[in-house]
Parts: sequence; C-alpha cells; structure tokens
Amino acid sequence: MKRRRTDSHRFCSLFLALLLIFSAIPVSAFAADSIEYADALHALGVFQGTGNGYELERTARRSEGVAMLVRLLGGESEAAGMSEEPIPFTDVPSWAHGYVAYAYENGLTNGTGATVFGSDQAMDARMFATLLLRCLGYSDKDGDFTYAKSIDYAAAIGLLDSALCQELQSSTFTRGHIARMSYEALRFPCKGADLLLVEKLAGEGKITQEQASNLIASVISPQTAAAASNLDVTEIAQNADSMVLLMCRTTGGYAQGSGIIIGSDGTIATNYHVIAGAVSIKVCFNNNTWYEGEVFIQDFSEDKDLAILKINKVGLTPVTLGDSDNTKLGESVIAIGSPMGLFNTVSEGIISSIQDGVFQTTAAISQGSSGGALFNRSGAVIGITYAGIVQGENLGFAIPVNILKTMTNQRMMTLSELTAATAPQPPSNLRIVEETDSSVYFQWDPVDGADYYYFYYRALGEENFWYETENGEKTRFVYTEGYSVRYFNLIPGKTYEVIVTTVRDGVESADSKMFTFVKGTGAGNGISCYADAWWLPDFGGLYGYSPTSHDTEYGMYVYKYDISTFDHCLSYYDLLYSMGYQYDENATAGLTSFHVPMLFYNTATGRTLVTDILEDTGEFALYTM
Repeated sequence: MKRRRTDSHRFCSLFLALLLIFSAIPVSAFAADSIEYADALHALGVFQGTGNGYELERTARRSEGVAMLVRLLGGESEAAGMSEEPIPFTDVPSWAHGYVAYAYENGLTNGTGATVFGSDQAMDARMFATLLLRCLGYSDKDGDFTYAKSIDYAAAIGLLDSALCQELQSSTFTRGHIARMSYEALRFPCKGADLLLVEKLAGEGKITQEQASNLIASVISPQTAAAASNLDVTEIAQNADSMVLLMCRTTGGYAQGSGIIIGSDGTIATNYHVIAGAVSIKVCFNNNTWYEGEVFIQDFSEDKDLAILKINKVGLTPVTLGDSDNTKLGESVIAIGSPMGLFNTVSEGIISSIQDGVFQTTAAISQGSSGGALFNRSGAVIGITYAGIVQGENLGFAIPVNILKTMTNQRMMTLSELTAATAPQPPSNLRIVEETDSSVYFQWDPVDGADYYYFYYRALGEENFWYETENGEKTRFVYTEGYSVRYFNLIPGKTYEVIVTTVRDGVESADSKMFTFVKGTGAGNGISCYADAWWLPDFGGLYGYSPTSHDTEYGMYVYKYDISTFDHCLSYYDLLYSMGYQYDENATAGLTSFHVPMLFYNTATGRTLVTDILEDTGEFALYTM
C-alpha cells in the first residue's frame, strides 16, 4: 500500500479541527484549573461545550485523536471518501473508518497490533504533545523529537512548564489538559519564526485578527491563574522538597551550591559556576538522602551562568517555572537556597531593581546560595539566585527564569567531557627571572581570561608533585609583572621540576610543559655544601673553620667552639630556616645523650640535622644523618 508524506504547511490547519472535534469527546480530572483556558479557547470559537458544559474531566480516545489529526491536516473531505477503503484493523467504528484509513495510508499512525487499532483506548498526553509539536512545525520524522519523549521535548523548548509536565505524567489525560495545552500552543512561536501559532492561523484566514489579538491579550498562565491565592511564606517554603544541595569536588578542593529540581525525571537547574571544574558531584535532597551516582550535563552556558544537570533518579518533585517577564519592581519574593551549607534556608524580600537583564533583590543571598530559587508569591520560580555583595546589605541578584527556558540543547555530557570542553589553555614559556642563594623567581606568559594559577613542584626523583595550601585549599597565584611565584628552600646543585596550570571559572587547565632546572649558587654569595651531604650548608666553609674531626660513618663534623663561634652558630641557624629546615622541639627533647642539642628537619629534602654544643670540651658538632 502506498504511503504519502504530508506537506508540513498543512499541520497548522489541523489545529482548529483538533480543537473542534474535542468539543464533543471525553476527559478526566484537572477540570477546575482548566476552565479559564477553555473559556479563552471558547471565545476564539475553537472549543465548545457538549450540552453538559465543557466536560473537562472526560478522556479522549485514539480514534477521536486520529480524526482530530486528519482535520488539522485539512484531510476531512479526502477522509470522507475513504470510508470504504480496506484497512487491516477490525475495531474501528464506522464513523472513524475514513479518518483511520487516511492516517494509515499517509503513514501518520499505526495500530496497537496487526489487526487492532485501539480505537477505544484512551489517547495519552504524548500523542497530543506530538500533534501540537507538529502543528508548530517540529517533525518527529526529521529527528526534532521522538514520540516517547514528546512531553520532555515540549518542556525543553518552553511549550509546557514543569508543573504541567508533572501533572501529565502522573494523572489521566483529560479534556482539561487539552484545553490548557492548546492554549499554550496557540501562544507559542512556530519553529524558526517569531510568529505565534495563533497569529499564523489568523494569517491563513482560519480565525480573525481580532480573535487572535484577544487570545494573546488574555495572558492566562499558571501564575496569573493562581495569583489570587497570594501564598504566604510558609506555603512557599514547602518548595524545599524541590531544592537540592550540590557538593562538587574539584581539583582544588570542594565547592558547594544549590540546585532546583525542574523535572521529575532527575533534571536539576543551577549556576554554571557552581559545577565548573567539578570532578564529581553529590546531590543532597531535603530528606537528607544523598545521590552519589553519575551526573550528566544536559546543557550549560558560561555566558548565562546556567547549567542543567541530569541524574539517574525519577519520581522527584519539580518546581513550577513562572514567567519572569511579568515580574514587577517592588514585588514580594522568597529565596530558598543553601548559604554556607545551611540547607534550604528561606529568606524574604522584594525585587529592588531590574536592570541589565537581572533581578536585584533584598532577599538574603550568601555564598552557597548560588543555583537557588527566587519565588514569587504564587509559588512559581522567577529567578535563579547567583550572587550577593558581601560589603552591602540586602544586595542579592538572580537570573530571570525565562533565560533558563531558552536552554534547549540536549548535550548530555559527562563531567570530564564538560571540563575538556571548557578548560583554559595552560601557561607557556615558563622561565626563571631571578635567582638568590636558596630561591628562584618564576614567570610565564599570561593566559587570556585566567582567574589564577596553580604552581606544582618536586625535586628530581620524587614520585609526586607538591603544592602549597592556604586554609586547606591550593594556594592561588596571580600573574604579576616581574615574577609570579617565588620557589624557595632550594639546594644548590639539585635538580627540580615545575608545572603550572591555569584556572578560569573554576576549571583547571591541563599541565603546562614541565620546566626542569638545576639550582645554581645564587646571584653573588654562593652556598657551599658538604661533599658527602649535598643538602647541608658547609659550616666551616661558610665561616672559615676547619673541622677538628670528621666521622663519615655517622656524618659528623666537629668544630672548635668558643664565644666568638656563637654568633656564627646563630647565623647558621638562620640560614637553615631560610632553606626550609624546621626546628623540632619534641624530637629534640628525646635526645637525652646530647648536651645542648637542636634537631632540624627539611620536608623538601626529607633530611634531618642535629647540632650540639659541648661546652665542657669547647666543641660544636653537626650530625648530618
């Protein structure tokens, strides 16, 4: 049997037929909240009652859905002529035979079995979402979306909000849902155009321009429909079940932020800077349970500072996404986030300014609140909190939620793939610009956009690279004119290796090319070391003393000691400190067989030195160990 591909321009004409046929068919529960949508469509002349009102609680059957599709495609008259056309299905009522035959001939539908169409089976939300997407110019055949994921795709492009998606996935599909979804589709732009579907229908003469204008002006939304409720703070705070805390492990330590559940299928929104550079992410829910499985990046934008995460967990409670374009200056708002790790902290304020495309609010927003939610009094999210000014009072900022709705690219990247895609370039041209007795001063060519750098070092032969820390985190170095890092406590004649990395927006680059050098004797005053203890400055050579004895087995050097030697001993101790030796008081206390001992340890070389003053014999001894 020949199958024909229908022209895409015919999908819009089907939309009115789709609405009209549902003025006389069944549905389920969702009715009260759908009356305003049905009224708006009724005023347009496309949604009628059945003699028993709108019957918004009745379900629709597959046969009726196919009839609607055919009418929307403008195939009514052709379908009427196919009422006797042979079809393989035995359960199609006579009134629907032509519609089913037309749809089957054109490859628009199939049965639920070889001889069963499923005429009396309920039409589900995925079918209706598929029809609406086709009306808007999207094609499942061309790969825009799939039938199985039609609801998710409609949500991703902003056609359906998260609250409606949750409703569709958890209840029977009804005429009330049809009214709501049809209303949203009419006020949604067609694919690749700025023209709303209702404007397109008016342009084709299917409805009048006045009808189209009235529908556009109706501005019914979940928020305006619920605005009369004006929820109090305690009611809005119940959205805490839809908030999460994100614990992100990075190469430099840990970062913590907030997240908003926007899909029951494990979809979470947050700020990009919260997850930038993350090696792993743990998600904590309001019931104090943790998700430690794989986290994918569904989409992200560094410029918008937004990211959408996907975890392998379903049955979550999503928030309702509002319309941030309707937000007014002075409007009361409530922020929920996890500042300083204080999970799901609730604060109240107002919209104190709207400028440069962001909301300024007096609701308290602190470090850790990034990725949290800013709710209006209807309980809908109108912004994603991202910054606060510590020096000022009540100065918080949020990204309008409508910007989040524009993120539709399904990337599904792993964290490692995200890091590879966003990592900055490592520094180049590492070099020594100055050298002293025990230090070298490093410089490199700066990297555009770098926030700071990490400096790694090791002595030749060591297995691991070392790095400095401050407050438990890697020390951050910034590029400065002259030099950027002083690498000290170095031993002349010893070989060292250095690596530097760039960090931008929390993402660390790959390693720079390793820089290898041999520590010289400095710029002027050289430091001579013992031939059999290269890590230790030669006391006699520095101050002009000859050893009175030298025991190679114990690494002992003994010098004549008197009061004039004491000043040189103090100078020698200062030199040891400058080279990274540290005095160990506890270990020194255990040296009971010595006279006036001092034990020093150098973490860089792993070497220990003990000095001892033998006043009764007038000797100063060093044990190089």
